[in-house]
Amino acid sequence: TPSTATKGQSVTYTVTATIPANVTAFDATVHDMLPTGLVYVSTTSVTCAQGVSNSPCSPNGATALTSGNTVAWYLDDLAAVADERRVTIVYVVYVDNVAATNRGSTLRNTAQVQWNRTDEITTPPATPPGGFDNSSPVVQHAVAMQEPRLTIDKNVGGQVGDNDNRRAKPGDELTYSVRVANTGNRPAYDVKVSDVISAAAPGDWNFAYTDVVGDGVALTDGSV
Repeated sequence: TPSTATKGQSVTYTVTATIPANVTAFDATVHDMLPTGLVYVSTTSVTCAQGVSNSPCSPNGATALTSGNTVAWYLDDLAAVADERRVTIVYVVYVDNVAATNRGSTLRNTAQVQWNRTDEITTPPATPPGGFDNSSPVVQHAVAMQEPRLTIDKNVGGQVGDNDNRRAKPGDELTYSVRVANTGNRPAYDVKVSDVISAAAPGDWNFAYTDVVGDGVALTDGSV
């Protein structure tokens, strides 16, 4: 799980629930409470490893149950065995474009495993179950929100200072430069720069060439 993220990014979480040796856990369920701004997408895998040899065990799979910001994986009844078992859940969320995910925010995702002393859930639930007898301590992971910060500056050759204008007469060739910079702390993807030419004198503009320079920058649309 990354320690930083940005809006629109997919984030993968891994949650591991440990069931000690010789412990019976009825209705075992892993609950994950997502903060505002993280939206559940899918479960990648639910696997179980047992003992020092990490041999496969049960449960080996579970369906995610969702309600609001809560995601739960119902593991059913886990009978006591001689070795410790570790159930590992890998799932994906995405960072939504909301105020809670603005640059500088911290998203804290919490999780815990819960179970009963006796079998209380007789049919697989359709939503995250509650009212358990026992709960593990709550664990959390913090993700710091970071964002690209783009600036743009346009100049014309021959301008005075940075006033972005100059005199010209018919037949003059004008060289414009547009500089885009990312002063943020995350990459910016699929950046598009649009330059709207004045429509005051249609047909009076003829383009000589277009060039793009910069570290890792490539012109993907040569049309003007």
